[in-house]
Amino acid sequence: MLKEAAAHILREQGCEGLTTNKVAEKAGVSIGSLYQYFPSKESLIAEIKRDHFKDLRQSMKAAYESVKDRPLEVIVKAFINASIEAHRLDPPLHKILSGDLSEFKIKENDKSQNAVHALVESLLTERKSELRDDINIPLATRLTYKVIEGVIHDAVLYEPDLLEEERFVDEVHQMVMVYLTGTDSAVN
Repeated sequence: MLKEAAAHILREQGCEGLTTNKVAEKAGVSIGSLYQYFPSKESLIAEIKRDHFKDLRQSMKAAYESVKDRPLEVIVKAFINASIEAHRLDPPLHKILSGDLSEFKIKENDKSQNAVHALVESLLTERKSELRDDINIPLATRLTYKVIEGVIHDAVLYEPDLLEEERFVDEVHQMVMVYLTGTDSAVN
């Protein structure tokens, strides 16, 4: 109830407009009750951020689980589609939570990026025979994650019309597969 009220205010007014008084009022609780659970505005935002990125991670893990026994190219396409869908969960909130929150000194403690990295690294290690011979798996993990995350994140938040392009997913997929395998092996 408190986190939902705070998320609503974040969507409507951004971080600058969020106050504990507004959250308590929106949630219909006293400020004292709010402080029992969240000692500060920053702790509330951090918890919303953890929850949001946990949902994103779960979406990626579910995509992987649904195709993990398939060829690499199918898995990569599933990751791309899952990333798009995950970013579409709540774009206004995602935009705020992904932005610079340094003024709140919020640190992400749940290692969400590392959890997805671990999944990608495990996938690439398991599929090493499908990768180009000279690939450095730890580096490929980081670059693959950053390319997919960066392209999708930017498109969902700043160029949503790009997602309507018929070949958008295919082109991102092609880019990643050429990097990983050294060959043109896109799945349509």
